Amino acid sequence: MANKLFLKPLSPQVSEDEYLFDWALYDVSGRQIRSETTKGLASIEQTLMQNGVESVAVQVLWPAMSSFSAAVELPNTQARYVQQALPFAVEEMLAQDLDSVHLAIGTRNKKGSIPVIGVDKLAFAVLADLFEESEILNLKSIVTDADCLPVEEGSLTILLGHEGAVIKTDDSKAIGLDLANLITYLDAYFDAEGEEVEFRTKLFIEERSENELKMLVAQLEQYPQLVLETEVIGVSAFELCCESSLKLPGKTIELCQGEFKVASKSANEWSRWRGVAAVAALAFVLQLGVFIGKGFYYKQEAELAGNEALATYQKLVPGSNKLSVSKLPRVIKGKLNQRSQ
Repeated sequence: MANKLFLKPLSPQVSEDEYLFDWALYDVSGRQIRSETTKGLASIEQTLMQNGVESVAVQVLWPAMSSFSAAVELPNTQARYVQQALPFAVEEMLAQDLDSVHLAIGTRNKKGSIPVIGVDKLAFAVLADLFEESEILNLKSIVTDADCLPVEEGSLTILLGHEGAVIKTDDSKAIGLDLANLITYLDAYFDAEGEEVEFRTKLFIEERSENELKMLVAQLEQYPQLVLETEVIGVSAFELCCESSLKLPGKTIELCQGEFKVASKSANEWSRWRGVAAVAALAFVLQLGVFIGKGFYYKQEAELAGNEALATYQKLVPGSNKLSVSKLPRVIKGKLNQRSQ
């Protein structure tokens, strides 16, 4: 099993040259080996190779702040119907043209709704293409950072850091917000859910940002709907998402769906050599055909020569009409032995 590398683009772009990442490398036991901030992909690869890392499985944490998240009601459970109906269900919720958005769907939740995440298609395609030519970075998955947070039924999880807030709801909505917009979002959320509903809420706060967030935390404590359990974390918000993903694999919505489905490097390598293998197989079949053809030809020539030799012998030796070609060499050899004696 390979080490796992988490990458979070600082801001998804439509140009390969503008992609910078926070990154963290974990071993197979889940222990962090190294992490750095604001690095280009080439710099990350060089650092890994200098430290003897030959291959890593990559999971990209797409910033939830640069994505769209919703839960839609679709009565039919057939996957084909869901794929056809999904664009119409979310079109009015999107802030950009539907054709420019890549949609990924999750598993229907206990409330009967289907979680959906949308990202800019062009920026997503550029990011996915970054790993095509890499020798050591094997892209396995792309999910949003907010979607990695653990959440229980009937609860919320909120993570506050210097970069903003990320929220995971029990119906699999994964939201990224500026800190200034958090209260506005919660007001709208509680209006939709009903003021009488209580939410057990796990609140994570980055230790380095604790003092700056005191006022915001005090505002959260005023909500009657929130039953807060607060934890100050000594790691970054990015690292908490990485660790949560390692502890809860398979609990996220995979963004690499449809046209962006990830193909394994081994499959890609085979596709490169498949043409060569086909030519080699054809050459082998042709050569085998040549050998078989030659063998058939030589067999016919040998039979013809044997029949001619037998006919000549029968002319020279009276009473040898019943002699066969197969016995002729033995008879001649016996005659020669008698002659030599």
